[in-house]
Amino acid sequence: MSLGEIYFDTLTGFVSALAFFIYLSFEDIKLFSIFKKLFLIVFLILVIGILLVLFDLSYLSNSKTIFIYSLPLFVLLTNRILFWINNAFFGEPFIYAKSGFLIGFWYHKVVDEKKLNIIKKFYYTYLTFLYLSQIFLYLTLFHKIN
Repeated sequence: MSLGEIYFDTLTGFVSALAFFIYLSFEDIKLFSIFKKLFLIVFLILVIGILLVLFDLSYLSNSKTIFIYSLPLFVLLTNRILFWINNAFFGEPFIYAKSGFLIGFWYHKVVDEKKLNIIKKFYYTYLTFLYLSQIFLYLTLFHKIN
């Protein structure tokens, strides 16, 4: 294993970890200021991935490299689009966890669970399933690229 391959694998691991972090921070992407900052970061990562492919510095196939380096952008845009759709139809969505509603890493919004009706609880459960099922979408896409 060459030093270039070690650097490439490390950078790819960091990109994948960032995609997972963005995936976990779906409550924070509601804030437009955080969305703009993350969009700039993931766009620069995509440019780095394209440069790796153009200069033949990739140790994976070109399609796998572009997919991995564009994955944070896919995750960010998917989370934001899901938020826009659900916000337009149902109001501001919240993700329901076993211990209560998630408040995100930077986003702090409290929901009084005692005042929720059955329809809202069903909607929050549906929304949680929708967000958490995204990982299967990305795994399916990665499998199709192979």
